[in-house]
Amino acid sequence: MKEQFLKATLCLAIVSSLYGCSGGSKESKSPEETDDITAPTLTLTPTGGSTIEEGDKVLLSFDEPVELGDISLSGSMQELGELYQISEDSLELRPKDVWGEGEELSLVINAQDSAGNQMTESDVKYQVENIAPNVNSILPQDIRLEKNDSFKVQFSETMDVDSLQLGGILLEDDYKVVWSATEIENDTLTIIPKEYWIAGQERTINVDVMDLAGNPIPTVNSSFTVPMYFDNFTPASVVIGQDNFSDIVSETSAKNLGVFPAGNPAVSSDGKLFITDRRNKRVLVFNEIPFSNGASADFALGVDSLDSSDSSDDRKSLQMPVQANINDGKLIISQVEGERQILIYNQVPMDGTAVPEVVLGAWGKGVDGCYSGDDDKATSAILVDGKIIAVDEINSRALVWNSIPTEDNTTASLVIGQPTMESCTANAGSDGNSGGPTAQTLADPSAVWSDGDKLAIIDSLNNRILLWNEFPIGNYIAADVVLGQENFSIDERPDNATEKDLSYPWLGIWSNGIQLFVTDTNNNRVLIWDQWPEENYAAADSVLGQSDFVKSAYNDSNQDGVHDTGEHPSASTLRLPTGVFGYKDSLFVTDSANNRVLIFKSQ
Repeated sequence: MKEQFLKATLCLAIVSSLYGCSGGSKESKSPEETDDITAPTLTLTPTGGSTIEEGDKVLLSFDEPVELGDISLSGSMQELGELYQISEDSLELRPKDVWGEGEELSLVINAQDSAGNQMTESDVKYQVENIAPNVNSILPQDIRLEKNDSFKVQFSETMDVDSLQLGGILLEDDYKVVWSATEIENDTLTIIPKEYWIAGQERTINVDVMDLAGNPIPTVNSSFTVPMYFDNFTPASVVIGQDNFSDIVSETSAKNLGVFPAGNPAVSSDGKLFITDRRNKRVLVFNEIPFSNGASADFALGVDSLDSSDSSDDRKSLQMPVQANINDGKLIISQVEGERQILIYNQVPMDGTAVPEVVLGAWGKGVDGCYSGDDDKATSAILVDGKIIAVDEINSRALVWNSIPTEDNTTASLVIGQPTMESCTANAGSDGNSGGPTAQTLADPSAVWSDGDKLAIIDSLNNRILLWNEFPIGNYIAADVVLGQENFSIDERPDNATEKDLSYPWLGIWSNGIQLFVTDTNNNRVLIWDQWPEENYAAADSVLGQSDFVKSAYNDSNQDGVHDTGEHPSASTLRLPTGVFGYKDSLFVTDSANNRVLIFKSQ
């Protein structure tokens, strides 16, 4: 009996060791069927703490399959975004519209797998990038701004209208600001003149503004030219050199000019007016542009005093100056006599003691076959874009210095109107011999204008204006357009005036870059083209000095087509004009045979 009990106890122990206390009838689980007790892990792209853009998505990647319903989000990104399942183990958080630009956003993520295992809570932050708004468009697109045009800027997003800051010369005029919607609210700024924009060049406007997030735009900087407009026979507003519009006095005084002043005046950046007084051998300087008739000059260059035409200092003396030109803080005076024909002042003179730093001598000096003597033939020079351009009338050419000379009598860089520097005949062919006019030749040119890109020359003896649309970079370059003649091979001087013909234009030419002004000297008028001419023989748009394009008599106050005995000049008439120059809304015309300079105001 005892033996049987021991055997039973031993059997029970063996069974328990093999099958556990529950008995031997139940089978064990395989490794694949073991319970899942591992929590899912999460990878974020971009990682927490990153800077994101306002439209970026955040990718949630798990190491095992998860269901959309098993994900719980909170924080500001949950409020602004929506979660989408894109695969069995990946989801994407997308902004409903955009994340708040410039904001720091929070995101708290909780998730569980299908076995109910909870991942460790993920608590991250993202910084949304500040993105500056863009300027989509600016109108007008070119340099021309008509006096009634609006200035319009469209931005890439809604702007903070209270942050707007404006500046620039254009806004010295009265204006109003309008915000409107082109695509979204307050994305378009329009600046409108209350009456009209005042005419002039380099009429600048600067715009600074921020978007609603406080991001500034890159400053908008625009510069425009507002055209000048004149009716035919418009009267001048002011006369310089005379007490009234009917006088023809010639004297040596602070308020009068000598006989036949000639050439273009000039105005400095601070508003000083320079007028060449040829016969009195001086340049009169007005510290401010006169606003009343008969104003007195403040000082004079080239003479000892305002009531003298003499100089006790040869260094500052002048011999018949015919043009003043100012650019880049420098003054250049052109003369028609002596061996000091171009005088360069490195600073705009502040008083009458100024002397030139550099002198360029008589044309043709030292050049075989070219005239080098004294003669009353105009030399007209301008300074622009770091160059000096001068017409040499007696040698039928224009010369260009590609840099401003620092030494006296520096040799020019290139020649226009002649095949070589040694050629100096009128209408010279490629062999240097005189022939008929062509697009490459000149005959007694008297004046030049350029902005550094375009070029215009008065070709006086050929009764025409030559235009180059690109500045010549070599000798003997052909012009692109001719005015005053039907083609480049004609040099006729018509008996009757028209809107297309010229009669010995002399010395006076100026452009604001979009319009062209020329003194048609023998027709006693100034012709104005409202667009830079692009075709040969283009008609002018308006005329000063005459009421229409067919009249040409001098001082024809009653506009009967003839100069009547005893007929005096008026505010609207001209007699042999030789200079024209614009500054802001004022057009200066040198009315040479009436011994005066007239100021016309743009309408």
